[in-house]
Amino acid sequence: MAFDISKFSAHLNKYGTIKNNRYEVIISPPRFFATGDYKEVFDIMPFRAENVNIPDINLNLLDVNRYGIGPRQRFPTNIQYPETISISFLETEASDMHKFFTLWTNAIFQHINPVVYNRRGIYLAEYKENYSSLIEIKVFTDQGEGSISNIIELTDAFPSQVSASALGWGETNNLMRLNVNFAFTDIRFPLLNPQAFNYVPS
Repeated sequence: MAFDISKFSAHLNKYGTIKNNRYEVIISPPRFFATGDYKEVFDIMPFRAENVNIPDINLNLLDVNRYGIGPRQRFPTNIQYPETISISFLETEASDMHKFFTLWTNAIFQHINPVVYNRRGIYLAEYKENYSSLIEIKVFTDQGEGSISNIIELTDAFPSQVSASALGWGETNNLMRLNVNFAFTDIRFPLLNPQAFNYVPS
């Protein structure tokens, strides 16, 4: 059957398209930073989260020979997704992003008895519920902020790596960015049918 441009155009008009620059990343403050002077940092993060990838979902496959012999078939055995997600933040003039994420990673261990910590060099992590957060990735249509196309939620998220920012004399007027990897437990999809299986277990 020959390609029909009118049917293709009608299809695009009916179902539309989505642009990959209409999004927002919201990081909820963990218990450590729910109050105090840190609210402003979380308020500016959606404006500074310059780049993020929606986590991919893969199926673990097992090769099985039909009836024990013969052609092989592939069967899914589990669901797998990346251990971390990377978000690139545009740095502020006061280096707020680097300072805060350094503080967040240190906060996982800082509430330890300083005598024990300094004398024995023991690293004991805080309870995860105190330092973990919820990350929401919202994708919008061209209709504006009130028209949401998709939402991806990452539960129990916390920064697992803060990448060093490269500095160099040869860099001319380039803006500084900070790449932060976040570990998380589950992926949830709030806009899926409530009757559907709408999360990916760890």
